[in-house]
Amino acid sequence: MQVSCRFYNFLARTDAYEVLSDSTPEVGVLDVLKLKQIKDFIEENLAEEWAIANLAALVSMSQFHFARAFKMQVGEPPHRYILQRRIKRAKVLLKVTRFSSAEIGYQVSFSNPSHFSTQFRKLLGVTPKQFRDSV
Repeated sequence: MQVSCRFYNFLARTDAYEVLSDSTPEVGVLDVLKLKQIKDFIEENLAEEWAIANLAALVSMSQFHFARAFKMQVGEPPHRYILQRRIKRAKVLLKVTRFSSAEIGYQVSFSNPSHFSTQFRKLLGVTPKQFRDSV
């Protein structure tokens, strides 16, 4: 329930900006401010599982237009961006904590240790244990 409250609080801040803004952005365009809001929201809630529909709702766009606009602005689809941000956070946790790789996987929202290890290895070429041992 706490996540839902954060989601709606963030959504309220986004809507408040649009009401106060003098210029009306084009429909389907992900402007710099909206992109920053999305990226900030993702960083603040990296440990949560989010559907594209939820992220699109933050900026009042359809899922299709949001995914296309996000990819145009960032250079990769939202799902891949979020995955890379989770792996980056996991790398930091592997460096500075002694949590097991399974615990770190759960902290960055992977549903099981095997999936975490597979995605980590796919992106970095090494397993979480190999990464930790090398630093």
